[in-house]
Formats: sequence, structure tokens, C-alpha cells
Amino acid sequence: MLRGFSIVIVWSIVLMGFVAFGVSQEQLSPRERAERRAKDIQQRQEAVFGGKLPPGVVTVVGRAFFQPQNHSFGNSAVLLQAAKDPNVQKELGLTDAQVAQMQAARNDLQFQTMLLAPKYVNRFKTMTGADHDAVQAELQKEFEMLNQTINERIEGIVTLEQKTKARTLVFQSIGGVDSPLINMDTLATLNLTNEQREKAKATFNEMEAERRAQMEESLKLIEKAVEKGGVNMSPEDRRAIEEEGRAIQSKILATGKKLGDQLRTHLTQEQLDLAKRLMADRPGFLPPLPRQTWGKIMESYVPGLDSWRPGQGAPKELTEERKRKPFPSNE
Repeated sequence: MLRGFSIVIVWSIVLMGFVAFGVSQEQLSPRERAERRAKDIQQRQEAVFGGKLPPGVVTVVGRAFFQPQNHSFGNSAVLLQAAKDPNVQKELGLTDAQVAQMQAARNDLQFQTMLLAPKYVNRFKTMTGADHDAVQAELQKEFEMLNQTINERIEGIVTLEQKTKARTLVFQSIGGVDSPLINMDTLATLNLTNEQREKAKATFNEMEAERRAQMEESLKLIEKAVEKGGVNMSPEDRRAIEEEGRAIQSKILATGKKLGDQLRTHLTQEQLDLAKRLMADRPGFLPPLPRQTWGKIMESYVPGLDSWRPGQGAPKELTEERKRKPFPSNE
């Protein structure tokens, strides 16, 4: 669960330019890669702040980051990832010229985000609880501007077909309709009508409070982990944090399933079949899915409660290809 929580910090710190792109993945297991990234990120954070992250930084950054995420940034991130990942390049059918342009866009994004670093490092160092809302609003605007810049830049590089493939890849990567990360843009993979879009929006609005509450729980747990030393916390604290994380994860996945069940009521049988087919045909380089989703995706395999846990890799009888490197990687 901590690997899932670390995405908030990983992406936020990357976007703000505190860490460099291109961390070597070598031939490491997913757990080893996650541990290496966590240690590297924490060392860089401590170097920047002269110690552990100030209280409230994770919460402020996490809240500010997730709003732009709901507006197709995930698809843009996939396309930027193509600049580094041959698997994605091949899947999207990108030419060498497009890959070079993506790399240039990626480098420009890194430069722009690095320019934000000094400003927000100083803000975070002096931030009090009373400042949280103001800093969050300011940072959210920065993320939204970056999101718009990325989308506009990519618009002139890729074709409509490639953008559609990128959206499909996001749909497959997060786990389809049952994913807690599903949003309107990703759901558009299923070719919604205008009426279906309006109904789906209403469903997302109904579930917004529940999903936001779970995000807040997650951020609070990360704050607690940071306070207790992060990667350097004691074994006792680590066990306690992981236990809390498992409880939150169960709630998040249950909410994702509930949301998925409601969204399905708006879909035609043809769209439901398409969703099932896309998940059954997931590219082998994508990461394993949480065990709760496998029963719907692969009818021939319904895992038991203790048969597999996130981070252990996919069941061998499904496919050995699921053990390839995770995607998208937080380089």
C-alpha cells in the first residue's frame, strides 16, 4: 500500500523539479524499485529542506495535484512516458520524429517545473496550518497551467488515433471501469454518447465526497509516515503504517467497485463487452492489477483472499509477461 501512497509524493516532487527524470530501473523487482525510489526521493527531499518534509506539504501537494489529474493529465503522462519507453512507443505507433519531439517536450516540462522549485520550497518551509488553503489553491493553478501546456504541446505532435490509443492504455493500466482512478476522460475510452456522459458525470458527483474522504485518509497516513521517519521508520512503526494502509486500500478498492457498478448501469452491452475485451487484452508490459479486479477480467481465474497481493507480481498461470517492468514508471 505504501507503494501506492508514494505515487502522490513521487509525481508531485517530479513535477516540481526536486528530482531528476531518468532514475535507473536496472533488473530489479517491483518492490526493490519502489524501495530504491523511496530512498532516493527521501534523500533529495531532506537535502532540499534540510531535514524531513515540513508538516502539511504532502497534504497540500496531494490535494493540488489530484484536481488536474481528473482532466486527462494521465493521458498526457502516458505520451510523455513514450519518450523513454520503447514499449509505449510501439504500442502507440509513434515515429522516430514524434519520439524526439516528445523527448523535447519532456525536457521542457522538466525545466519549467524546476523553475517552480525555489518558490515552493520557501513557501513550504514557512507554511503554517492557516496557510494550507492559500498555498494549495496557488499550487493547483500551477499544476493546471502545466497540464494545459502539456496538452497543447502534445496536441501538435500526435495524431487523434494515437491520443485515443493513449487513453485506452490508461484505461487498461488503471484497471478499467472498476478502478478507483477512473475519471470521465478515461471512461471516454468506451465511446460514450452525450446522454451517457451526463449520466456518468452525475454518478461521479454522487461519489465525489466518498472518494475525496479516502484521499484525505491516504494523505494523512503519508504525513504520519513522513513524521515517523519515512524509509527510516522503525519496524514497529512500519507495521502499524502498513496495517492502516491495508485498511484504507480495502475501502478505496470497495469504493472503486461501487463506482464501477453504478457506471455500468449507463453502458450498453456492446460497451460492457468492449471494456471486458480491453482488460483481457492488456499489453504485457503493464503492471499487475489488484486482486479484486482479476475476477471480472479473467473469468478463468478468481483468486482467493490470500492468493496474491499487490506487489507480488501476477499469478504465473495467467502470463509470465506481467512480470515486466511497471508502467508508467516514475522516472
